Amino acid sequence: MDYKKYAGVPFLEHGRDLNGWDCWGIYRYIFHDFSGVLLPKFSDCYEGILSSRKAIALEIKTQTMAWKEIFDPKEGDGILIRLKGIPMHIGYVLPNN
Repeated sequence: MDYKKYAGVPFLEHGRDLNGWDCWGIYRYIFHDFSGVLLPKFSDCYEGILSSRKAIALEIKTQTMAWKEIFDPKEGDGILIRLKGIPMHIGYVLPNN
C-alpha cells in the first residue's frame, strides 16, 4: 500500500476525509483503504480536543474494551496511546520498510 498519498492532509478537529483529519479520522480512513471495513466516525462523541479530554478518554476506553492487547503489532493494527495513563490518541502501524 502506498502510504504517501495520505501525507500532507492537514489536521482538522472531527476531520474524517482528505480535507483534514484528527487521529481517529486518519486511522479510520487508512483502515478502510487497507481492509475495506468502515469504522464508526465517533466525531459526535466530543466537542473539541482541548475542551473534551475527559469525554474523549471515556469514549476511547468504552470503545476499546473489546480490543485485544498484542505485543507483535502488524501493518494495519491500531496503537492506543495513553498520556499520563489516560487513553487519548490512536496511531496506525505502518510496514517496517
